[in-house]
Amino acid sequence: MSELSVDAIRVLHVDDDPGFTDVTATFLENTDDRFTVETAANANEGLEYLTHDIDCVVSDYDMPGRDGIEFLEAVRDQYPRLPFILFTGKGSEVVASEAISADVTDYLQKQTGTDQYQLLANRIANSVESYRSRQQLRERRADLETSHERISFALESTDSYIYEVDLGTGTETRYGAFERLFGLKSVDVPTSESFYDRAIHPDDRQRVEDIQDLDTLRSLTESIEYEFRTHPDNGDVRWLRSEAYIQSGSDGEPQTLVGLATDITERKQRQRELNRYEKIVENTEDGIYVFDDEARFSFVNQRVVDVSGIPKNAWIGEHVSILSALDTLSEEDVSAIETGIETILQGNEAGVRIELTPDVPYDLDILELRLASFRTTDGSRRVIGYSRDITDLKTREWKLKQLQHQTRSLMTTRTLEETAQVAVDAAQEVLDAELSGFHRLTDDGERLELVTDADAMTAVFETVPEYDRTVESDTVGSVVWDAFESGEIRVIDDTNESERLAGNTPSGSAIIYPIESQGVFIVSATEVDAFDETDKSLTEILSATLTTALQRVNRETLLREREQKLAHQNERLDEFASIVSHDLRNPLSVAQGRLELVRDKCSSEQLATVEKAHERMDTLIEDMLALAREEATATDIEAIGLDEVVSQSWNTVETDEATLAIETESTIRADENRLQRLLENVIRNSVEHGTRSSRTRSDNRVEHGSTGNRTRSVDNVEHGNGDVTVTVGELDDGFYIADDGVGIPADQRDAVFDRGYSTGEGGTGFGLYIVERVVETHGWEITVTESADGGARFEITDVAFVE
Repeated sequence: MSELSVDAIRVLHVDDDPGFTDVTATFLENTDDRFTVETAANANEGLEYLTHDIDCVVSDYDMPGRDGIEFLEAVRDQYPRLPFILFTGKGSEVVASEAISADVTDYLQKQTGTDQYQLLANRIANSVESYRSRQQLRERRADLETSHERISFALESTDSYIYEVDLGTGTETRYGAFERLFGLKSVDVPTSESFYDRAIHPDDRQRVEDIQDLDTLRSLTESIEYEFRTHPDNGDVRWLRSEAYIQSGSDGEPQTLVGLATDITERKQRQRELNRYEKIVENTEDGIYVFDDEARFSFVNQRVVDVSGIPKNAWIGEHVSILSALDTLSEEDVSAIETGIETILQGNEAGVRIELTPDVPYDLDILELRLASFRTTDGSRRVIGYSRDITDLKTREWKLKQLQHQTRSLMTTRTLEETAQVAVDAAQEVLDAELSGFHRLTDDGERLELVTDADAMTAVFETVPEYDRTVESDTVGSVVWDAFESGEIRVIDDTNESERLAGNTPSGSAIIYPIESQGVFIVSATEVDAFDETDKSLTEILSATLTTALQRVNRETLLREREQKLAHQNERLDEFASIVSHDLRNPLSVAQGRLELVRDKCSSEQLATVEKAHERMDTLIEDMLALAREEATATDIEAIGLDEVVSQSWNTVETDEATLAIETESTIRADENRLQRLLENVIRNSVEHGTRSSRTRSDNRVEHGSTGNRTRSVDNVEHGNGDVTVTVGELDDGFYIADDGVGIPADQRDAVFDRGYSTGEGGTGFGLYIVERVVETHGWEITVTESADGGARFEITDVAFVE
C-alpha cells in the first residue's frame, strides 16, 4: 500500500469491460483506503467525469469510439498535467510510442493474476503525489519570488528544503532544513560540484550528477523527480526525494533550477518492511487468510492459491461458505470456521483452533486453521487465519499411539521368541514393514536364525532368510553380520544402491538394528525409500523397547531357573535337615539314655569319654542344622537396630569374663535371625579363642561407647575363655567385630571360613563357615584382618543402612 500522502485520491477508470472495471475498483480501494474509483465505459463518458475533480485517469487503449491515445490527447487539451495511465491489454511498441508522444504519465500492460492491481495502485499513488508536488512547487515558486526569508523560516521546522541552482554558474542557494538533513552547513557546499562530493552518497553521486547536468537542465521543459541518499560521512544516511523545474529569465532563456527536497527515510523504511512482510506472507508454507466482519475473504496468500487451485481474484469478496459450495470443505468444516470467526469478532483474544479435512488436488489430508483478531488502521476488527498442513504430524501421532499400544505387551512376555514376535507384529502393522523379522544368535555364535513368523517372507523369499557366519557367498548375510558385530544400526533406503545387496534380495529398503548377544531386529519392506524420518525414529524407539524387553526376559528366565534350582536345593536341604534332626538325633538320644542307665549300675572312667563324645556329636548336629538353614537366600529383610541385635547375641553366648563394647547406633537392613546367628558365632569365636591376661577384670558387662586404649599383658597366655574385650563398631559401608585376643595369623585368615577348619579342641569348624554363609545370603562381603589391639577383626561390608 502506498503511503505517499494522507489525502484522498479520486481515480477515473475508463474501460469498455464493466466486469473488469468493477474488479479493478474493488482491488484498488482494498489496496489503498485513500482511493475512490469512478468508472466510465468509453472516452466520451470519461471526459464528462473530468469535471468531478479527478486526480488520476486510468484508461484502456482499445475501446469503441475514441481509443486510449485519442482520449489522452483530449484530456491533455483541457488538463495538461493531470496524471494519465494507459492500462491496456493491447501492448505493442507502437502503442507505447504513441502514448509517450501524447505525454502519457505511465504505461502499464494488463496481466493475469492479482499482483497487477497492487502495481497499478503504486503507479497511481506515485503519479498523483508527483502531480501534487509539482503544483506545490509552482505555488511555492510564487512565494519564493515574494519572500525567501518567510519560506526558509517555514521550512526550518519541516523535513524539507528548497534549493535554487544558477544554471550559469552552478551556484546553489538553499532554504529550510538542509543542515539537519545533510549534517553540513549550506555555506560549506556552495556549488553543485561540492554538493555532489560532500553531501551525496557515493553510490548515488553519478546518477544525481547526470540528472542535474547543466546542459541537460537548460533543455528541460518539464519538472524532474528523483531520489537519492545523503553521504554516510556526515551522520545517519537519509533518503531524500527531489522535485525541480526550470525558471526562465526575462529573456525567456533557462536561468534557474528551483527544487524541493523532502526527507522520505521513514517512508522508505516502511516500504522495505512492507515488502519484506509481503514476501514472507506470499512465500510462507502456511496459508494466510483475512476475513471481514461478515466472514468474507479480503485477502489470501499464494499458498492458499497453490493448495486450493482457486485463483486469488476468485477468493476476494466471497463468503467463507463458498468453500462448501465448491466441495473444497464439508458443511461441518465451514460451519466450524463461521463459528470461529464469530467467536473472534465477539472478543475472544485467545484465538480459535480448528482441524479441517479438505478435498483439494494438493497432497493434503488434514489442515489446521488458527484464527485470531487484529485491527486495521481505521480501528475495524478483522480476523486473520493461518492454516498449515498437519497430515504428517497427525500421521506421526497415530503411528506413535499405535506403537505404544502394540509394544505395551512387551512388558509381559516370557520368552525371547514371544517378545521378538510382538516387535515384528508392531513393525508390520505400524510401519508397513511386511518383511520384518528377528534373527536370534545361536548358542554356538555362528548363525542368526529367524525365530519369528515367516509367512510374509515366504511369499517373496525363495527360502526363509537365515545367516551363517561362515558362508562367504552369502552377501546379504555379510551385511547383517557386519551390523551385528559392529553394534551399529544400518539404514538402507534403497538396496539397489548397495553393492552387496543389489539383485540379491527382494527387500527394497531395510533398517538393521543389532542387539548385543541376542541377535538382529530387521525392519524391512519391498518398496525402496519405504521409511521416512518419522518411521526411522519410531523404529529406533521400537528397537530400544525390544532390547529392554529382551533384557527383562533374560533376567526373569535366569531368575526362574535360579528359583527352580533353589527350590530343588531347599528340598534337598529339608531332606538333609530331616535326616540330621530325626535319623541322627534319635540314635544319639538312645545312646545318651543308655549311658545314664549304665552309670546307675557301674562306675568307670571310660564313661566320661563316652559322654564327651556324645556332646561332640550333639554340637556337630546343631552346627549342621544351622548350616542347612543358611544355604538359602535371606528373605526376611527388615530394618534392624545393630546395637540391639549385638546385645541380644551377647546374652546368648557363654562369655565368662569377656567384655562387650558397642560403638554403633546404626540401623541396617538384614534378616534378624541370621544376623544374630552371625554375631553369636563371631562373638563365640572371639571369646573361645581369646586370652587370659594378668589384669583383673570385672564380671561380664556390656559397655556402650569407646573402650579407649589399654595396655595388655600377654604373659602366661592360655588358650580358652579369658578376659577378652569384643568391640562392635561402624564402617562407612558396614560394621566390624574386633577383639583384643591373640588374633589370627595372616597366613591362616583365608582358611578360617573353610568348612571344618578349627584350631580349638572340640571345635567343629562350622562356626565361621556358617558366618560366611550368612554374609553371602545377604549379598555382603566379609574379610579378616588384625584389630587395633592385635586381635582379630572381622569386617562386614556392602551393608545397606537405613537413614
